[in-house]
Amino acid sequence: MLLSTRRALAEAIGTGGLVATVVGSGIMATRLTQDVALQLLINALATVAVLAVLIWAVGPISGAHFNPVVTLVAVVRREMPATPAQEPPQRPANPLPALGIEAPPKRPQNAAETPAQLIETAPATEAPAWRVALDALHESAPDLATYCNAVEALTLPGDAAPVWRSHRAAIGAMSKETKGSAWGALVARVESLGQRNAAAWITKGVKTLDAQTDAPAATEVTP
Repeated sequence: MLLSTRRALAEAIGTGGLVATVVGSGIMATRLTQDVALQLLINALATVAVLAVLIWAVGPISGAHFNPVVTLVAVVRREMPATPAQEPPQRPANPLPALGIEAPPKRPQNAAETPAQLIETAPATEAPAWRVALDALHESAPDLATYCNAVEALTLPGDAAPVWRSHRAAIGAMSKETKGSAWGALVARVESLGQRNAAAWITKGVKTLDAQTDAPAATEVTP
């Protein structure tokens, strides 16, 4: 009984609003202009706008027939029951399915609510080669921490040669393996900055700086 009353009230409100819009917009159109075509256009636009709002508002409750003849024809053709047995579905709270978009899965409240095999973890991002080389160098030669920080802070390939020269003495005191690791980390870092043939580029830069400062010829450029 309550359901039928809600539907009847919704249909009455919708029908009344639609009739008032059609009649009112027609009267206003005749007062605004004497052009019949423009009057029809004004009437049609107002009717369409209000009809859309009414369908959105009362459609989920009564179907938005707004005309008893439409309802009677639907009942006669058995397209709808004469006495509805249950509450019609309301407008969905989430509009994504209606637009053809699959809603994302709900996040579980805690890990115990979701089986471990269903929890997808983001794949770990692989560290770049220069980062791996620097971490290994820092672990094997803690005394070169300053050098590692300088290599990490590089932003331009041209800064690599001064970095190598300023730490060359400390690196030269290390083992051959450590020297190779230090040089390899610097080359990898410069390559990550977009410089091709990084080893040759750094070597050339170091030699140029050595020539400008009259560095001893016996000083090694590369390990």
